[in-house]
Amino acid sequence: MGRHHTCTRTNDSKATVSVLYCTHKNTHQKKKKKKKKMGYGSDNEEAGERLPLATNEGTGWRDSGRTQPYNVMMSFITMTLCFSLNHGTVTAVIPLATAQFGEQLGDFSLGILYVFYTLTALLGSTVIVEHLQHKWSLVLGCGVYSLYVAGMFLGVVTHDALRWFFVMIGSTFGGIAAGFLWTAQGGYFANAAKIHARYKGISVQQANSYLGGIFATLYLAFELIMKLLSSLILVFVCGSHWEGDIITGSCGSDSSSSGSDIAPGMSNITAPASGSDSSFDSDHLKFEGVVWTYAVFSVIAVASSIGMAMITPIKPFDDSGKPIVAEKRPWYRKALVATELARNQPKIILVGIINIAFGFTSAYLNSYVTGTVIKDGLGKDKIGYFVSIIPLVATIMSMPLSKLNEFTGSKTPAMVFGMICFLTFGLVFLITDLTSSSVPDKLGKWGTLIPLFICFGCARAVWEGPNKAIIADMFKNDSEAAFANIILQLGTTSSIAFITYRFMSSLTKEFIVVTACSLAIVGHFAGVGIHKAQLAAEPVGDVEAAE
Repeated sequence: MGRHHTCTRTNDSKATVSVLYCTHKNTHQKKKKKKKKMGYGSDNEEAGERLPLATNEGTGWRDSGRTQPYNVMMSFITMTLCFSLNHGTVTAVIPLATAQFGEQLGDFSLGILYVFYTLTALLGSTVIVEHLQHKWSLVLGCGVYSLYVAGMFLGVVTHDALRWFFVMIGSTFGGIAAGFLWTAQGGYFANAAKIHARYKGISVQQANSYLGGIFATLYLAFELIMKLLSSLILVFVCGSHWEGDIITGSCGSDSSSSGSDIAPGMSNITAPASGSDSSFDSDHLKFEGVVWTYAVFSVIAVASSIGMAMITPIKPFDDSGKPIVAEKRPWYRKALVATELARNQPKIILVGIINIAFGFTSAYLNSYVTGTVIKDGLGKDKIGYFVSIIPLVATIMSMPLSKLNEFTGSKTPAMVFGMICFLTFGLVFLITDLTSSSVPDKLGKWGTLIPLFICFGCARAVWEGPNKAIIADMFKNDSEAAFANIILQLGTTSSIAFITYRFMSSLTKEFIVVTACSLAIVGHFAGVGIHKAQLAAEPVGDVEAAE
């Protein structure tokens, strides 16, 4: 309709793939303007330049300039939805582990999760993604991730040795999946952005920003929804027996105490004894709520894994339309480049102390705060409400932090703000522990915990945004090694924290958190100072500036 396509196909004997080239000319000026307003095409396309739109090797797309980019966007959105749903169930289950299974099993299982995450990310992700490619790595990763959620479900409905078996097996598989799932997602994202940029006639950086906004919005939205569901499902299960409002109410009279009659390491909500003659048993409904929570999450995780199989493979191609053959890399590459960078550029260790602080602090939150303070103070069915505050605040704070960076011309003020938030979170618990006989009695209240979780949400916003941005700025020529160091620092710290915290008093944990957060502030300024010294000593262009 007013637009003619003249297409020719060329065959590349080396790549054994045909490439479709098209020239486009508009016959109606009004149609042309309308198209451009809608964002279709580019100046080069309107000028009749031959643009390679797609290769037909393993894509499953029709060779149509209009269909192919549309399929790319739909496939990317499908990937984002499935990934966000799948990962959202995992992030909702993690804060419940210690409260549900006790410190002995709950903390240890999270430690195993992070051990296998770190090992897989550094030693296995490269070879897995290279062999399976991005699509099937995503499918396998989501499927294996589902085993973590399913393992928690089976742990709830079983006891003793069998409970340990299912929870530990699920944590092992969950860590392995997390180790290569993000690598596959990053590759799929990058290829989709390149095709989107070519079709829209924009830079790859602009495409990355646009697709990144879509991904971040859906990812954080479903993390928030899943965490809220972990508390809301009990409300629906209790039905007419729910007393009070949805958030602060309870399922009937709280007949279960803090769990003094329960064996150590076990949940204070277990399967009720059969043959109970009471017409209403709040413990029974609470147990049903827990079972339904893990069952719903398991179904969502499996369904999202199946949905991931529906996405289209996206293979990269160069400017001439030829498919790019990925360079084979050794399976230990990430671990190698991470250690080499740490040895040659000690500033990555200094600016990376915030990753260590984040590991210790998040482990403290997901172990002691959720597993003891919230559970004993308000009930473990309230955990979902509090942990959902973190992604909500992190999302809200992303824009103000960006404006702060622009206004000051530096990321350091935002970094200091985030590290102070981490430090404040730990200091409040430390001071309370030093001055009070019971932290749960003192801090386990809505009016106290909500500000603390808001504070942690601000800190996470800084860790996710300015922290990663400043590392990317400092190590533009070694970005793979720099971000591998983040995995190494965070994964190792979290593993150690979850495994050892159960042997420590709450006071010892708080001293560790406060010390790590204090060192993070010092380390940041020391690392930035070294970087500025390198900038002054090296010729322009040899060392990249970090704002």
